[in-house]
Amino acid sequence: MIQEFLMQHPFTAQFNPTSVNSFRMIVYRSPLDGRIEVLHTLLKAGGQGAYVDNIHAGGGLIGVGTDGRLNTYVCDQLGRRSAQVNGLDLGQPFTVPCFDELLRFTRRIAALIPHCHLTALDIMLDAAGRPRLIECNIKGFGYWAPQFCSGPAFGTATDEIIDYCRERLRKLKYTIEI
Repeated sequence: MIQEFLMQHPFTAQFNPTSVNSFRMIVYRSPLDGRIEVLHTLLKAGGQGAYVDNIHAGGGLIGVGTDGRLNTYVCDQLGRRSAQVNGLDLGQPFTVPCFDELLRFTRRIAALIPHCHLTALDIMLDAAGRPRLIECNIKGFGYWAPQFCSGPAFGTATDEIIDYCRERLRKLKYTIEI
């Protein structure tokens, strides 16, 4: 397989220059009205000297708010928090450049995956600030991760998902009892 060589944006490179640090975009597609909602954005930073940004290879996750600002802490795979990632102090304010474009890109990609209601897209920002899709995760992508960094796994869609599942279960029970 031959893939294009991409240089990451200086913003993401500062968290670890040896790995391509990507954004894990967790996306929900409502089964009720089809709307696409970005539930969580997490910056995946590779561990010191690592070539990958995977949390299970020593990397960390930094939550990103809806305004594009990073949390002041990084989490490891056990949920332990630190104020530094690879020696970089997270106490200073960091805001993701091109954050609105990252969100638009995420929604465009998610719209191309019509049969998945929960998807995790790994997207990098290239040197020019353009979002580039690295990986699409549709099964078993660590629903626990956003809970360490940015709140409930299903975020603002939690009540809708609970109600939807409850109604489906009610209909299933009614069908079986008849």
